[in-house]
Amino acid sequence: MTNKFRVALAARVDATKQSPDGAVGRDIRAEIEKKIQLWLNPPANKEIKAFPIPNEVQRKRRGGRKARAYKKKFQMTETRKLANRTAFGQEEQEITGLDGELVGVGMTTTGKVRKTVDEGNQKCKYSV
Repeated sequence: MTNKFRVALAARVDATKQSPDGAVGRDIRAEIEKKIQLWLNPPANKEIKAFPIPNEVQRKRRGGRKARAYKKKFQMTETRKLANRTAFGQEEQEITGLDGELVGVGMTTTGKVRKTVDEGNQKCKYSV
C-alpha cells in the first residue's frame, strides 16, 4: 500500500475507535517513517563497467551491382592520382585553393592528363 492509503486507513481506525490504545496508528506511523527514511537515503552507487574491447576486424561487404556503383562513385580519378605524385628532383608547383590554402598540383601539369573511360560518377542526378 502507498502512504496515502495508510494515512486514510489510520484515519478510519481512529474515527471508528477500533483501537482505543492507538497501537494500530503507531504501527502505521512506524511503517510510514521507515519508508520516508528509505527515500531520504542516497541511492547506492552503481558499479562503473568498462566498455568491451571493440572488434578491429571490419565485416566483409558483399559485392553486387549496388556495391560496385557505390565504390565507383567515390573512386580516385586519374587527375587526383597525378596530383598525388611528384617528379624526382623537381620543385612542385603550387596553386591557391578555394579556401586560400596552397595546394600542390604534383604531376598534373606534366604530359597529357587522360580522362577516365567512364565519367558517369560525375554526372548530375535529377529527381523527378
